[in-house]
Amino acid sequence: MEAGRLAGVEVRALQFALESLAPGTCLQDTRFEIEEPIGQAWCLHCSQTVEIAQRGDACPVCGGYQVQPTGGTELRVLDMLVDD
Repeated sequence: MEAGRLAGVEVRALQFALESLAPGTCLQDTRFEIEEPIGQAWCLHCSQTVEIAQRGDACPVCGGYQVQPTGGTELRVLDMLVDD
């Protein structure tokens, strides 16, 4: 599973919820792995792709606040292995 740092998801809470709901279901013996891609944004002021820690951060290159998130906003299942 992938939960980007800009997705607005508390990863530890998601992990806890999945592990709490799994017992007694077909997911009982599932191992949940959650990756956290870094936040990336395009700065409209300096035309750079930059890393940001959270939405609303300034561009670390020029200090401008006109940044458009381009990565780290995902919340998706990447892979699933199922035993017969």
